[in-house]
Amino acid sequence: MDGVDEASPYSSTWTGGSVHQVVAFDTISGAAGERFVFIGWSDGDTLSNRQILVSSDTNLVANYIRQVAAGIFNDENYGSPAPVVGTYWLSADDTLFASAGSPDDENRKYCTGFIGAGTIADGTTDTLSIAPSGAGAIFWQWNELLPLYISSPYGHPAPAGTVWCAPGEIVEASVESTIYTGSDSRHICVGWNGTGGISPADGNSNYASITITDTASLSWQWLDQYLLTVSAIGCGDAIPSTLGDGWYFADSTADISAGGEVVSSDATHYFFDIWTSCPSGAPFGDENSPATSITMDNPYSTLANYERGARLVVKKSPYHSQGWIFIDGGTYTDVGSLFVWRRTGDTVQAAVSTIDTISDGDSAYIFTGWNVGGTDTISLPITSDIGAVANYLPAYRSIITKIPAETLGVLSIDDSAYTHQSRYDDYWLSGSSHNISVSVDDYISSDRRWKFVGWGDGFSSPSRSITITSPESLSAMYLKQFAIAVAKNPAEDYGSITIDGNVFYGDSALFWAFEDSTVNIAVSGHDVAWYCSLYTFINWADGPADSQRVVMADTSHSFTANYAGDTVLLSINLSSNAWNIPDTMWLDQTATMSSGDEIVITNNSTLPVQFGLMLSDGGGFSWGYLSGADKFVLRAQFDDSAVPPAFSPSRDFVRGTLLWASENIFGTGGENVPAGDTENLWLQFVSPTSLSADGDYTLKLTLWARIRLP
Repeated sequence: MDGVDEASPYSSTWTGGSVHQVVAFDTISGAAGERFVFIGWSDGDTLSNRQILVSSDTNLVANYIRQVAAGIFNDENYGSPAPVVGTYWLSADDTLFASAGSPDDENRKYCTGFIGAGTIADGTTDTLSIAPSGAGAIFWQWNELLPLYISSPYGHPAPAGTVWCAPGEIVEASVESTIYTGSDSRHICVGWNGTGGISPADGNSNYASITITDTASLSWQWLDQYLLTVSAIGCGDAIPSTLGDGWYFADSTADISAGGEVVSSDATHYFFDIWTSCPSGAPFGDENSPATSITMDNPYSTLANYERGARLVVKKSPYHSQGWIFIDGGTYTDVGSLFVWRRTGDTVQAAVSTIDTISDGDSAYIFTGWNVGGTDTISLPITSDIGAVANYLPAYRSIITKIPAETLGVLSIDDSAYTHQSRYDDYWLSGSSHNISVSVDDYISSDRRWKFVGWGDGFSSPSRSITITSPESLSAMYLKQFAIAVAKNPAEDYGSITIDGNVFYGDSALFWAFEDSTVNIAVSGHDVAWYCSLYTFINWADGPADSQRVVMADTSHSFTANYAGDTVLLSINLSSNAWNIPDTMWLDQTATMSSGDEIVITNNSTLPVQFGLMLSDGGGFSWGYLSGADKFVLRAQFDDSAVPPAFSPSRDFVRGTLLWASENIFGTGGENVPAGDTENLWLQFVSPTSLSADGDYTLKLTLWARIRLP
């Protein structure tokens, strides 16, 4: 105070109006590393050296702030520390930011951290913030940098060359993604490969964020790419849809395609033909396929080459839309004509429906053939526009049925047999003729069947022919029949069996009767064998004793007629066995037996007999109803008259086969001659109209006799 150092606080009495010189120390040392710095007076004055005029009591206070020392030391002199090496005083509100200025590329060093002193602890960073909690110091520490070698055959990598890195340092590296070497060639960065102390060791982009832990290298990786263009020619103003344009890695495979068929504005169709390229010689997978591949060993411009197709028209004649048209695997219904485009050189398969029915179902068109030849599916080579006409003829529906609808037997249509069906339904050409037949007997089993009885339109024969002029429906009518079987016991075939007026000769008979009809059955009462046997009806095996019976054909029946056998005598006597015509006969002359010439036949049998005659030897001539060249006529009659009868040319002439006498044959007396009775045999002979040779001739006439019973 006034030039004298005084202890603080200081107090004195001054005379009013006096002036005094007051000085405060700018800095006052405190403890080690501590000081106090003047900041101003309590009255607001900031000068540490001041004068005061005493006018009243004065109280002045010198204000100070506390500061502590922060030392920055860099003994190895690497890097560029900030702040520079020195001591820095910090007040309570101050913060000192310190950096080692690492790395030191020139000296290949990097800061590994610092050693702390006082209130500052050790650290491993190359920066820190110092707050004034107390005096302290840092000593920057250094170590060697690690080299990172970065290389790239293309582009401008950043960084490039050798980069010095601190261990654990993260390096951000990059390079251009694409380097063009022309309009159709370029290099593409596909990543990087690392060696040494680098993590990660590789990547697949043009950017790398890597951590360096030791000497390392980073090599940018590149692949070549070529440009592929795809276009088309030869297709008019049509614009085919093409795929495959773009960039491709060298020697990779590119898939390309173009529309197989395109249509120009005038509706002309063009078809893909072949791929070509510029430069030529591109390695296509299949140059003839619209969808193929190409190996990209160069840049290529590819061309899909097209050629005009040919128009195929398929139509039906006469035009109708019923049925279908088939072209190359596609079936189109309800069309009468259709056209498609095909490439020239192709072969097209075409077919049409064979029967096209009209809406009412009773009429149709039947396919008869193509104008280009063929009656089935045709193969058409496509060389230019072509028309294929399917020719049809009108037809009508024809239905042949069995009534009732039974599937037994056969339906025959135009020599084709259809079994196991009761109905035939087809379309036949107008004006065509067809042969139809049905089986007469359709067996349900061995004892029942369906019997054809006629057609629904009245035609009776099972076989018929029809000509088609309109729809036709024919019904073959059948009725059920049951088998009526009759047998004789014992089995002998000398008499007869009569069923519904039908006479059967034999030991059994089978008759088919219509269902629910009444059937009359009879067997002969006496059956005579040739010489000496007789069978007499006794009864039916099921009881009735009358040889005649009536049954209802509501099912099949089998009846047995029981007979008893006996022995009879058959014996006749002739008054003469010859007729000698005494006179020489002229040609075509008639000779008749005279009274006394007749042959008297006596029946010595025990039963009535029936006579029969047969020429067994014509003597070299032939016999006949009328005489002729080397042909004679012999007539005969049996009667009781003593004079020659009047002969009938038609009923009395003798044949070369056995003929039995009846009431109209050989007179009236030879059919039933009682036992012990006699009959006269009268003969008449008519000589031939001409002879091969004159002479004497002998004819042999055989007389037959059999027992005759009622």
